[in-house]
Amino acid sequence: MHKTTLYLPEDLEHDIDAAARALGVSKAEFMRRSLERSVADAKQKRPRRDPYLVLPTGRRRARSMEEIDDAIYESVKRRASKR
Repeated sequence: MHKTTLYLPEDLEHDIDAAARALGVSKAEFMRRSLERSVADAKQKRPRRDPYLVLPTGRRRARSMEEIDDAIYESVKRRASKR
């Protein structure tokens, strides 16, 4: 096993401690299980695409706020017509 150091926000550390106690496992074991589950989930799922990064304007990124507004409006309008 390889040792790794993590810096955690205090509230997250308290939540991890409580969850580990509730399951009757060590904090390290709880974190290993959680990380294993997260990695397995990440391998199975396709990365979600942020709908605002690639807008249907024909370009990688919209150039103006007006184009973004127009693209969002058209996208919402298309989705609403499918319902």
